Amino acid sequence: SLRPALSKSEFEILCACSVVGDRFAPEWIVQIAGRPRDVVASALKTASDLGVLVEASDVVGWLQFRQAALRAALYASLVAFKRRVLHERTAQRLAAEPDGAEPAAHRLRHALLGEHWEVLDEGARASDAFRHAGDALFEAGDFRAAGAHYTRAIAHCQNGKRLDLQRLALKCFVKTADWGQLIPMARAALDAVDRRADPEI
Repeated sequence: SLRPALSKSEFEILCACSVVGDRFAPEWIVQIAGRPRDVVASALKTASDLGVLVEASDVVGWLQFRQAALRAALYASLVAFKRRVLHERTAQRLAAEPDGAEPAAHRLRHALLGEHWEVLDEGARASDAFRHAGDALFEAGDFRAAGAHYTRAIAHCQNGKRLDLQRLALKCFVKTADWGQLIPMARAALDAVDRRADPEI
């Protein structure tokens, strides 16, 4: 069991990490957990020494949970209100983070931000974040992932932005020859165009 190996403070900091995501920048945890930097740094080192956290493979300087099941258990240990508070802090922290020089960090931050706004039922904000993640993934040539994020943006978007997002998603599905996604999306986009053109709707 992990709990006896950690102090109360270390366990609470690790629980905060579980809310942030499977991967995260250590610096974020200071504000999200509401603890001093040295305390957070010590807790993250302890978790790394225990093999709970490892260096992220795709973003320099980030950490990630070694096992998804352990992260899920830590997340489940929090009461619902505490989880919501931590989601709110995380969304605020990620929204304030400037886009760095590393493209992978930029893509992942927007995707994470979309997930937190989604949990908080902030649909318009979730849509914008998923759109930014999709744009960054498209620019990186990861069209399958970009299409998935544009689709998530569409699920939360307001009607005025839907057609533009559908167009972007369609470009991704064409590039990946994902006909299962492309055909229904194209039908939905055409239906939206027809509805705009019909003055009775």
